[in-house]
Amino acid sequence: LLNKYSLPLNAEAADKNELLGSIALDKKSDGDELNIVVLSEIGNAFLKKIKKEEILRYL
Repeated sequence: LLNKYSLPLNAEAADKNELLGSIALDKKSDGDELNIVVLSEIGNAFLKKIKKEEILRYL
């Protein structure tokens, strides 16, 4: 499907410090916590509240 529409097959690695800066400005950010969407399986997602210092585990 990706080839059919000439979409990229690989992504460049993002800079984690740059991502952390963007995450800090995110509207889902609440003080030192952040609400993230976790996909447990296709079609089933839930919100999880995590501390900002834990975000590196998810990147």
